[in-house]
Amino acid sequence: GGTGGGVAYNRQELENLCTAGLDLSMTTEVMLERSLLGWKEFELEVMRD
Repeated sequence: GGTGGGVAYNRQELENLCTAGLDLSMTTEVMLERSLLGWKEFELEVMRD
């Protein structure tokens, strides 16, 4: 994340991060996303001529 962003591993951490994020937010909004920690990642590039 950006300023005020982070990863919460439980409800208390989520509440703390939201409070801190709202304090830093110019729009008084937070964005929540599901974490993909622990997932495998791969990159695929396709080239064609």
